[in-house]
Amino acid sequence: MNLHDGRNIIVDDPAEYNTGDSLKLNLPDQKILEHIRFGEGTRAYLIGGAHVGSTADVKEYIVKRSSMPNEVQFDGFGTVVRNVFAIGDASMPLTEVAE
Repeated sequence: MNLHDGRNIIVDDPAEYNTGDSLKLNLPDQKILEHIRFGEGTRAYLIGGAHVGSTADVKEYIVKRSSMPNEVQFDGFGTVVRNVFAIGDASMPLTEVAE
């Protein structure tokens, strides 16, 4: 698997992982501690857009079959998928999103 920071990890079953999923790694040995699937209901940290720095639960993931970027919908707002980082249930506290 190719990670966002340029590292590569060899796994037994690569079909188990999808683009957008997150991994919790043990350092320095790079062992996978947790696999966080990206999808509806996943807690996410927003790394871009108007709500940067907030956490929210994914309500809907909209895949566009065109050159338009895929979108993620939350309660009361949405953003493009590149602004969303899946963190799972207890990685960060849920902060309120200013409307």
